Amino acid sequence: MKENFPYRNALVTGASSGLGAALCRELLRAGCTVWGTSRDAARIGVQGVIPVSVDLAHAEPIRAFVQEMYLELGQIDILINNAGYGVFGNLEDTDPEDIHDQVELMLTAPALLAQAVLPGMKARGEGCIVNVSSLAVRFPLPGMSLYNATKAGLTAFSRSLADENHEYGIRVIDFQPGDFRSGFMDATRNLGHGDEAWCAMQRHMASAPDADTVARQLLRAIAAGRSGTICAGSFFQARLAPFVQHLLPDCVTRLFQRMYMGKTGRNGLGCVCK
Repeated sequence: MKENFPYRNALVTGASSGLGAALCRELLRAGCTVWGTSRDAARIGVQGVIPVSVDLAHAEPIRAFVQEMYLELGQIDILINNAGYGVFGNLEDTDPEDIHDQVELMLTAPALLAQAVLPGMKARGEGCIVNVSSLAVRFPLPGMSLYNATKAGLTAFSRSLADENHEYGIRVIDFQPGDFRSGFMDATRNLGHGDEAWCAMQRHMASAPDADTVARQLLRAIAAGRSGTICAGSFFQARLAPFVQHLLPDCVTRLFQRMYMGKTGRNGLGCVCK
C-alpha cells in the first residue's frame, strides 16, 4: 500500500475515534503526513497524527481554523471529511440546536474545508476529496431524519464537486459505508429509549465489520484510482442491498427496510406506493 498510495499529506476530520481514527492509522501506514481534527485534540490517540483542536459544528471556529491553517491546507492533497454524529428520536423531540449543529458539522464544514484545499490541488493538478456519507442515503434510518438528510446532502455535494473539478485532476469520492463497529452508537443521543429500530441498529452494529476493515477498503479503492460513489461494509449491505435496490420498486424496498429495522408500524407491515 505504501508504495502504491498516490498522496502524501492528509487531513482527516473527526479523528479521535471510530472510522476517523482508523483512517488516520491506515494513512500513516501508507506513508502520509496526517493532520487530524477533534473538538479536543487531546483525545486523538493515534501516534504520529498532528492533532488539531477545532469545533466543526459552528461556522466561526471553522473559518478561524481555515485561516490559521491556510499554508498547511494548501499542502493537503487528500481531505477526508469524516466528522459527524447522530441524534436518534422523533423530529419533534429533537433540540433545535442539534438540528443546527448537524447541518454545520456534516454540510457546512465539509464545504468550507473543500473550498480551502481546492486551490492547492488545482495548482498541483491532482488531489482527492473524500466525503464520508452513509448507506443511509439509500436506506434512510428511521429515527435519524436529520442524519439522513445531511448525509444525502453530502452525497449531492460530492457529485457536484466531482463535475466541477474533474478537468483539474481532482478526484472526489462519495464514501457510503454501511454498519460497522465503532463508538457511533455510544456517541449517538438516543431520544427513543428502547425503540425497536434502535434495538435493531444495535444488533446490526454488533455483527458488522470493524472500523479498521472499512478504512482499509476505502484506502485500497483510493490506491486503485477509483472515484465517485464507493460503498463499504458487509457484503449484504455494501454490495447486495444497493444492487437489489435498483431492481425493486421503491415501495417494496421500503417495506423490506422496515422489516430489517424492526419497524412494523401500528397497523402491521404495509406497502404504500405514491
